[in-house]
Amino acid sequence: MTRLQLLGLSVAAALLATASVHAEGDKAIGRKLIYTCNGCHGVVGYENAYPRYPVPRLAGQNEQYIVNALHGYKSGERTHPTMVAQAQSLSDKDTGDIAAYLSSLAPTGPALSDADKTKLDKDLKQISENSPGGKKAAACFACHGADGNAIDPQYPRLAGQYNMYLQQALHEYKSGKRTNPIMKGFVATLSDQDIEDIAAYYSTLPAKLDTPTKLSTLNGHIQGD
Repeated sequence: MTRLQLLGLSVAAALLATASVHAEGDKAIGRKLIYTCNGCHGVVGYENAYPRYPVPRLAGQNEQYIVNALHGYKSGERTHPTMVAQAQSLSDKDTGDIAAYLSSLAPTGPALSDADKTKLDKDLKQISENSPGGKKAAACFACHGADGNAIDPQYPRLAGQYNMYLQQALHEYKSGKRTNPIMKGFVATLSDQDIEDIAAYYSTLPAKLDTPTKLSTLNGHIQGD
């Protein structure tokens, strides 16, 4: 195990031990509040104007991560102007309700059989060991998982996220536009090629993320209703 991988495991353990827990949000209220997000996040492949990259898929994203991200925009830890303005208009209760709703949305599709899951695990192992991105992403596994589905809901799911969005996020951590100290430490040594390879790896993994075209009207698409 490399020094960077050991650091990743240590950081993950420390963060899990100190993770804050927010009050459970109200999905029904979140469904109503989400209308302001539909114009960008409810459109498949919708792109940020400049720099140009697709806005992230949010349906099925981890609830605590969404809360953390919105708080980051509100506090200035993240600097995207549109998202800063949106986040500043939200109360903590609004943020929790929106996160609860978005995280409850799940991509449609058949459930995997045990045999399919076993095959998927083998395929993931082969990809992570043999692809350039899989090898370079090994230090990310401690928090984000080899399958891209995160070991804890405070971290984002990356599997199936847009490639160019992942690249943009990593570049923002590296440049300081996003100020998370843990991520800044990890990306500091990454080259542009490393970032491309890692983004390619996670974006091609089987997704639990989605972009429903009408987030506020997807009856029957919420887990637990």
